[in-house]
Amino acid sequence: MAAGDIGGKVVADLGAGTGVLSVGACLLGAELVYAVEFDEEAVEVLRRNASAMNLLDRIVIVRGDVSDFHERVDTVIMNPPFGAQRPHSDRPFLSKAFEVAGTVYSIHLAKPEVRKFIREFSLQHGFRITDVRTMDFEIPATFKFHRKRIERIKVDLYRFEPASASTSASAYGAP
Repeated sequence: MAAGDIGGKVVADLGAGTGVLSVGACLLGAELVYAVEFDEEAVEVLRRNASAMNLLDRIVIVRGDVSDFHERVDTVIMNPPFGAQRPHSDRPFLSKAFEVAGTVYSIHLAKPEVRKFIREFSLQHGFRITDVRTMDFEIPATFKFHRKRIERIKVDLYRFEPASASTSASAYGAP
């Protein structure tokens, strides 16, 4: 995954939070990263993290809702809300990613019903799954509703591209 999708590209990190993916994209050679985040406290941490890594010249911090972001980019990277607290909260992120980029990477819960939704939603928006990687994901307790110090869950990392792009038949059938 990511072969040629980050280095030298313009990237958007939708729902950037504290900027982990934005900084990572820069370290992988992204030319410019738009870090889009609504939460003011997260934006301050993002700014400190980008500054500490001397990346403020390559990370453009956009404080606002992802639906208001309209820059065309090569690649979107994102870890959208999983929808545990607000059902369907990942949909605006996916819709915006498919609108502004040719390649999209997104992290979602590794559940059969989520996989079915992701597959159908991406096709409805003219995108197809080219790769999926299932992995363990650790979520530290950062919100009041978190009950454990660290929650470990299974997630799928998806790579999408427009359905008109050529990919192998086996990649198209990914979970």
